[in-house]
Amino acid sequence: MEMSCLRRMLGVTRLDRINNEEIRKRVNLPETVVEVIRRRRLTWFGHVSRTSGDRLPTRALHCYIPGKCSRGRPCKKWINNIQEDLNCL
Repeated sequence: MEMSCLRRMLGVTRLDRINNEEIRKRVNLPETVVEVIRRRRLTWFGHVSRTSGDRLPTRALHCYIPGKCSRGRPCKKWINNIQEDLNCL
């Protein structure tokens, strides 16, 4: 979606065979949307991890909810996203 919007802004189609890095250079965007989300998520995690343990965001981050999970693929937790972001660095 991101690249299709950028290509439309520049008036470039896929048939012009211009790669994504060149499109980002023309629009002057150094980061992709995914990289921005990853960076902001890690910034927020750092902020929450430095807060005291009695604050609601810290308690929500480290809480455990008892009970059975529904059938199927396990839900992805926010902390799993943080671990993946740290592995990408």
